[in-house]
Amino acid sequence: MNSVVLQALARMGWKASGMLVLLAVMMPPLIVVLTMRTGWEATFTVNAETEVLTVTTSGSTVPAWYLNAERLRIDQQDFEGFTGQLQLGTDTQLRLVRLGNESLRLEINALSTELPAAVFYDQDEQVLALVRDRAQLIVNLPPEAALVLPVSGQVVVGDTVFAQVSETSPVLLRGEARVLGLSVLNRDRFAAGTATLDPGDSFSVEFDSQSSGGHGLIRLAQNQPGMQVTFHANGRRAHIIRYGSGGYELAPSVWARVSSDPLYQAMLALYAAILPIAGLGIVTLGMSLQRQLDEKRRRLAAMESGIEGENHDAT
Repeated sequence: MNSVVLQALARMGWKASGMLVLLAVMMPPLIVVLTMRTGWEATFTVNAETEVLTVTTSGSTVPAWYLNAERLRIDQQDFEGFTGQLQLGTDTQLRLVRLGNESLRLEINALSTELPAAVFYDQDEQVLALVRDRAQLIVNLPPEAALVLPVSGQVVVGDTVFAQVSETSPVLLRGEARVLGLSVLNRDRFAAGTATLDPGDSFSVEFDSQSSGGHGLIRLAQNQPGMQVTFHANGRRAHIIRYGSGGYELAPSVWARVSSDPLYQAMLALYAAILPIAGLGIVTLGMSLQRQLDEKRRRLAAMESGIEGENHDAT
């Protein structure tokens, strides 16, 4: 194999061989650099136990929630209680708070003056009330089964903790965030990093301006404190804010992408196969150039000796 490569490079000449070797060496890094300039969209998954969660629907349609509320206040109007469905609007911000094993508190705020923030339906599916500005309610949890609430939109898990907080300030309790990278060649995903969420952290995903966010589930049970949250979203990066520091970003690292993406794995394998050939090519070029230099030296020496001989005969 080596002799065949050497002979082929020798027949091509040192210039053509040099170009071929240079192309073979530079092609894989060039492909990596060019593809690195493509989008770095990733899928982020967070599994957390938290006492506070903020959801912004951002154009998403959230499935209706069936709730049993002991207290309800809508646009400054109080209601004795409520059992029925809650349909969130598509431009609404919702804050959920549950301290320990207490009841769930919801605060609904309108982000648009043109659309209702939410609609309450009674058990006969008749409209009970429209939320134009703000609503607050305290939700009772089922005594036996867990309450599961689907969410869609942009989510912040946890809340920013400042130096001074009240006794009832809700926080994220624990969790883990994972990031999956998007392969350059296809829509396959590859593991690209994890991060542990500590008590007091907050987690959010940075979306494009056109994105409506992600999807997830909130689970609440009488015998479990806070809320269990699972949320998935595609985005550029995730932000983890931590008390006492500037926080940090979670995104597919260059090494994770190079070492895990099937395209780059193939490039690395190709590069490993090309390097020995490139080494042989460099050696061959060096030998060829050395032979050409030796030949030029011999010709110059022969010409000089011939000139000296003619001068000697002339004298």
